[in-house]
Amino acid sequence: MMALERLENRERVLLENQFQVAPSFTPASPLSFTALELLDGEKSHDMIARLAETIGGAPLVAVASQFSKKYTFMVIVPALFTMSVLNKGLDLSLGNVVIDLEQPGEKSPFAAQLKRWTVTKPGSRREAWRERLVTQLIGRHVVPLWHQLHESTGVPLAILWENFALYVYWLYETKLVGLEGEERKRVETDYHYLLNETPASLYAEKIQPLARFHSPKCWPAHAPEPVRIRKTCCLYYQVGDKTCKTCPRNCFTITEPCRDTPLEG
Repeated sequence: MMALERLENRERVLLENQFQVAPSFTPASPLSFTALELLDGEKSHDMIARLAETIGGAPLVAVASQFSKKYTFMVIVPALFTMSVLNKGLDLSLGNVVIDLEQPGEKSPFAAQLKRWTVTKPGSRREAWRERLVTQLIGRHVVPLWHQLHESTGVPLAILWENFALYVYWLYETKLVGLEGEERKRVETDYHYLLNETPASLYAEKIQPLARFHSPKCWPAHAPEPVRIRKTCCLYYQVGDKTCKTCPRNCFTITEPCRDTPLEG
């Protein structure tokens, strides 16, 4: 059995600062749910309905989509960051993740916490260790959670998977580009593994989502910088007052094709 350690305090603070993860666990409130509890259809629906009330009664399908984006940013991305940058594996078993609606964050309608901050280390067989982590993270965590959100609210799985994919791309293509040495090598190797070596069956999909949505970036007429135009709409316009800059709805009215170079001047 692999020995367990605790994530160092400075590393927990780093995750809080970068991804809004609560650095310490507070006792469960009446409006808190473990990720495991959210596999129950009634609880999943209740949680999304309560979130909808806090943001003006938006459609549940749109709220579920926005929840999946925040959840990916505050739970899944920190686990990948910990794996690739800190070279440690967080415990992301479903029962260890707590979503608390009673303690909203500064930029989120809920708080994300871990009950235990135990981690594993790769030892001499990092590839096997990474495969176990990713299998736990995607196959045993994200897949059942996304499927229950789909069943509870009707949000299409394609939207949920593209929300997930875009945050993975952001982490490895934007957030971590400045690293050097061993950290950079680890990040590049892990990203290649996620994009090209994780099978579609891990996601319970016919097409592997990270590969499916990994289209080239371009300069559409409405954008001042390169963007990866979404293939699905995340429905943010039904929650906020505008569309995302990568929304495919924007592109329907564009007469100028995407450019492969920026505008002059």
